[in-house]
Amino acid sequence: MLDKCPRCGGEVVEKSTEKLLRGGANTALVSVVAGICLRCGEQMYPLDIALRFDYIREKLARQDVGDFQPIGRFFRVADGYGESEALLKGFDSTSAGGGHSAAESR
Repeated sequence: MLDKCPRCGGEVVEKSTEKLLRGGANTALVSVVAGICLRCGEQMYPLDIALRFDYIREKLARQDVGDFQPIGRFFRVADGYGESEALLKGFDSTSAGGGHSAAESR
């Protein structure tokens, strides 16, 4: 693993991280160990991990996901969603999400 980030020159350390991979309309979450720059956050992967990513992307694109564990559903949020004044003011205590408004979480 590299000691210095090729992007910014910052220190690189090995850390566990998660990577989202997309193939076709499918997405997978993969846990790996990567070199992560402490300055800019750049993630660097050894060749074997990068090749594993390619293999998983190909399986996702072919919808060959029988050996992957489903963990939920994936949603696309429409452009402009959440920009209305009512949503920006927060939501009331009967809303899903624990009953905290946007103003309360600041």
